Amino acid sequence: MNRNNLIHAAASATPDPERALNNLERLFKENPVFLEEHEREIVPIAGLFSHSQFLADYSIQNPSQLSRALKALSLPFDKGKILSEARDSHASFRDEDRAPVYKEHAMKLLREIK
Repeated sequence: MNRNNLIHAAASATPDPERALNNLERLFKENPVFLEEHEREIVPIAGLFSHSQFLADYSIQNPSQLSRALKALSLPFDKGKILSEARDSHASFRDEDRAPVYKEHAMKLLREIK
């Protein structure tokens, strides 16, 4: 199946096919090799992009985070591990708690956890 057919088929299976299609096209325009690397996950990507414009924008800007999340889809959900990673990440900028960049770092951490 060619690229366009694959993208259209995945988008059409979502609740908001137009949003999914637009975001998939943006992702693959900005990161052409991503489709080759994640062709098997095109349906969950389309579903994500259909449901959340915020997560679509974040994923397009941070394809490595999307790739990481896709790899974790088959793993069991581990709340303890997520909290531990968040604490470790927070510890790396905790000394900045009074600096203007603290809020920026905290918001980035929350986006990555989401």
